[in-house]
Amino acid sequence: MVIEYAKYLGVDPLREPQLLRIAQEGLVAPLPDGWSEHTNDHGEVFYHHRESGSSVWQHPLDNFYKSKVRTKHLSLLCE
Repeated sequence: MVIEYAKYLGVDPLREPQLLRIAQEGLVAPLPDGWSEHTNDHGEVFYHHRESGSSVWQHPLDNFYKSKVRTKHLSLLCE
C-alpha cells in the first residue's frame, strides 16, 4: 500500500526510496479536525467536512503530502 500511495504522490519508489517515508507518514496521518471518512453504497470511500458540508473523494491531506514530495524533489535538484 505504501508503494501505491508513494506513486500517487509522485514518488518513484525505485529511484527515490528515501521519499517513501513521506508516503508512510501520509498513510497513518489522522484526518484534520472537522473531517470524517465515509463509504457510499458502492463501497467507495469519501471524506466529509462537517462545517462546510462539502464532500471529496481525495483524502483531505493528499495535496499536503504531494506538496511535500514536490518540495523534496526541488531540494534534491538543487543539491
